[in-house]
Amino acid sequence: MLDSKTPIRKQIEDQTWFPSYWSKDPTISSMFIMFDAIHAKFNDVKDLWNRLKQGAIKFYFLPVSDMELTDELYIKMNSRGKPLTRFERFKAELERELRKVNEKTAVEIARKIDTVWTDLLWQYCNSENGYMEILVS
Repeated sequence: MLDSKTPIRKQIEDQTWFPSYWSKDPTISSMFIMFDAIHAKFNDVKDLWNRLKQGAIKFYFLPVSDMELTDELYIKMNSRGKPLTRFERFKAELERELRKVNEKTAVEIARKIDTVWTDLLWQYCNSENGYMEILVS
Protein backbone atom coordinates (compact mmCIF):
# COMPACT_ATOMS: atom_id res chain seq x y z
CA MET A 1 0.00 0.00 0.00
CA LEU A 2 1.32 3.42 -0.94
CA ASP A 3 1.57 6.14 1.66
CA SER A 4 1.31 9.90 1.21
CA LYS A 5 4.60 10.71 2.98
CA THR A 6 6.99 8.75 0.71
CA PRO A 7 7.47 10.07 -2.85
CA ILE A 8 5.46 8.08 -5.38
CA ARG A 9 8.53 7.35 -7.50
CA LYS A 10 10.32 5.74 -4.55
CA GLN A 11 7.28 3.67 -3.62
CA ILE A 12 6.88 2.34 -7.15
CA GLU A 13 10.60 1.67 -7.65
CA ASP A 14 10.58 -0.33 -4.40
CA GLN A 15 7.89 -2.72 -5.69
CA THR A 16 9.05 -6.28 -6.50
CA TRP A 17 7.44 -6.14 -9.96
CA PHE A 18 9.38 -2.98 -10.96
CA PRO A 19 12.57 -3.82 -12.94
CA SER A 20 15.37 -1.42 -11.96
CA TYR A 21 16.32 -0.69 -15.59
CA TRP A 22 12.91 0.97 -16.11
CA SER A 23 14.21 3.89 -14.02
CA LYS A 24 16.56 4.79 -16.88
CA ASP A 25 13.74 4.77 -19.47
CA PRO A 26 12.73 8.34 -20.50
CA THR A 27 9.07 7.36 -20.79
CA ILE A 28 9.02 5.96 -17.25
CA SER A 29 10.87 9.04 -15.98
CA SER A 30 8.25 11.24 -17.64
CA MET A 31 5.52 9.20 -15.98
CA PHE A 32 7.16 9.80 -12.59
CA ILE A 33 7.29 13.55 -13.28
CA MET A 34 3.56 13.46 -14.00
CA PHE A 35 2.94 11.50 -10.79
CA ASP A 36 4.80 14.21 -8.85
CA ALA A 37 2.70 16.91 -10.55
CA ILE A 38 -0.51 15.01 -9.82
CA HIS A 39 0.58 14.57 -6.21
CA ALA A 40 1.31 18.30 -5.85
CA LYS A 41 -2.07 19.23 -7.35
CA PHE A 42 -4.28 16.60 -5.71
CA ASN A 43 -2.42 15.85 -2.46
CA ASP A 44 -5.39 16.89 -0.35
CA VAL A 45 -8.03 14.85 -2.26
CA LYS A 46 -9.48 12.18 -0.03
CA ASP A 47 -9.08 8.54 -1.16
CA LEU A 48 -7.24 9.55 -4.35
CA TRP A 49 -5.15 6.39 -4.53
CA ASN A 50 -8.23 4.14 -4.56
CA ARG A 51 -9.76 6.27 -7.30
CA LEU A 52 -6.61 5.87 -9.37
CA LYS A 53 -6.50 2.12 -8.78
CA GLN A 54 -10.04 1.86 -10.11
CA GLY A 55 -8.78 2.86 -13.55
CA ALA A 56 -8.71 6.65 -13.65
CA ILE A 57 -5.25 6.50 -15.31
CA LYS A 58 -3.75 3.67 -17.33
CA PHE A 59 -0.23 3.20 -18.68
CA TYR A 60 0.69 0.65 -21.31
CA PHE A 61 4.09 -0.89 -21.84
CA LEU A 62 4.81 -2.23 -25.32
CA PRO A 63 8.21 -3.90 -25.78
CA VAL A 64 9.40 -2.93 -29.27
CA SER A 65 11.74 -5.90 -29.45
CA ASP A 66 8.76 -8.29 -29.37
CA MET A 67 7.33 -6.63 -32.48
CA GLU A 68 10.61 -6.53 -34.43
CA LEU A 69 10.08 -2.82 -35.10
CA THR A 70 12.43 0.12 -34.70
CA ASP A 71 12.64 2.42 -31.68
CA GLU A 72 11.58 5.24 -33.99
CA LEU A 73 8.07 3.80 -34.24
CA TYR A 74 7.85 3.45 -30.46
CA ILE A 75 8.88 7.08 -30.01
CA LYS A 76 6.22 8.24 -32.50
CA MET A 77 3.56 6.16 -30.78
CA ASN A 78 4.41 7.45 -27.31
CA SER A 79 4.56 11.04 -28.46
CA ARG A 80 0.79 10.99 -28.91
CA GLY A 81 -0.13 8.39 -26.33
CA LYS A 82 -2.60 6.65 -28.64
CA PRO A 83 -2.60 3.20 -30.21
CA LEU A 84 -1.25 2.98 -33.74
CA THR A 85 -3.72 3.06 -36.62
CA ARG A 86 -3.84 0.33 -39.25
CA PHE A 87 -2.04 2.68 -41.64
CA GLU A 88 0.74 3.38 -39.13
CA ARG A 89 1.22 -0.36 -38.60
CA PHE A 90 1.33 -0.78 -42.39
CA LYS A 91 3.99 1.95 -42.67
CA ALA A 92 6.07 0.27 -39.96
CA GLU A 93 5.83 -3.13 -41.63
CA LEU A 94 6.63 -1.62 -45.03
CA GLU A 95 9.67 0.13 -43.61
CA ARG A 96 10.85 -3.06 -41.91
CA GLU A 97 10.57 -5.03 -45.17
CA LEU A 98 12.26 -2.27 -47.18
CA ARG A 99 15.17 -2.22 -44.71
CA LYS A 100 15.79 -5.87 -45.54
CA VAL A 101 16.33 -4.85 -49.17
CA ASN A 102 18.04 -1.47 -48.87
CA GLU A 103 18.51 0.60 -45.70
CA LYS A 104 19.00 3.93 -47.47
CA THR A 105 15.90 3.51 -49.64
CA ALA A 106 13.82 2.45 -46.63
CA VAL A 107 14.82 5.57 -44.68
CA GLU A 108 14.06 7.82 -47.65
CA ILE A 109 10.64 6.27 -48.34
CA ALA A 110 9.69 6.40 -44.64
CA ARG A 111 10.68 10.08 -44.53
CA LYS A 112 8.65 10.84 -47.66
CA ILE A 113 5.58 9.03 -46.34
CA ASP A 114 5.71 11.10 -43.15
CA THR A 115 6.36 14.42 -44.91
CA VAL A 116 6.19 15.10 -48.65
CA TRP A 117 3.60 12.50 -49.62
CA THR A 118 1.37 13.27 -46.62
CA ASP A 119 1.50 16.98 -47.47
CA LEU A 120 0.59 16.17 -51.07
CA LEU A 121 -2.46 14.09 -50.07
CA TRP A 122 -3.59 16.28 -47.17
CA GLN A 123 -5.68 18.49 -49.47
CA TYR A 124 -7.93 15.49 -50.15
CA CYS A 125 -8.64 14.81 -46.50
CA ASN A 126 -12.19 15.31 -45.31
CA SER A 127 -11.74 16.77 -41.84
CA GLU A 128 -15.25 15.73 -40.77
CA ASN A 129 -14.69 11.98 -41.11
CA GLY A 130 -10.90 11.71 -41.45
CA TYR A 131 -11.08 9.91 -44.80
CA MET A 132 -9.39 10.83 -48.05
CA GLU A 133 -11.73 11.95 -50.79
CA ILE A 134 -10.80 12.50 -54.38
CA LEU A 135 -12.21 15.87 -55.32
CA VAL A 136 -13.43 15.84 -58.90
CA SER A 137 -14.36 19.12 -60.49
